[in-house]
Amino acid sequence: MKKLIVGLLLLCVTWAVEADDSVKIGVVDIQRIMQTSPEVRSISEKLQNQFKPREDKLKAQEQAIEDLVNKLKRNSAVMTAAQIEAQKSQIDDKRNDLQAAQAQFMQEARAAQEKDLGGIIEKINAAVEQIAKREHYTLIVQRDHVVYYQPNMDITSEVLATME
Repeated sequence: MKKLIVGLLLLCVTWAVEADDSVKIGVVDIQRIMQTSPEVRSISEKLQNQFKPREDKLKAQEQAIEDLVNKLKRNSAVMTAAQIEAQKSQIDDKRNDLQAAQAQFMQEARAAQEKDLGGIIEKINAAVEQIAKREHYTLIVQRDHVVYYQPNMDITSEVLATME
């Protein structure tokens, strides 16, 4: 019985090795492409220039609130209770407005980034597909989803070259 099991195991291993010869697997590092691609850099700069004025305005509002808080701390000893409450209410209103503006800013910035970078992802996928067909890959996986791979399986440089 043991000889039968060992024989079947050896047969399975032999089939796996033979099948492995026809399988070609590649790995692509999307993160590296996003960090090194000139097109991605260009889009990032465009987005940064587009949203920088609003970001600066939000930082100025944040600083103005901080200045009001410091002013309240300094002057609270000579202010009436009603003045202190009015100042605290004003600070709270400004904080709420700032939080709403920051949330809207983040949402709009994220949407613009997804829109602009969505085209890059399509280009990456097209380049990967082109390489896969040309070089007869059976499977190409993203680096983020792989624990270990041999360096010769990495096709990231080829993808970058194909995208240009």
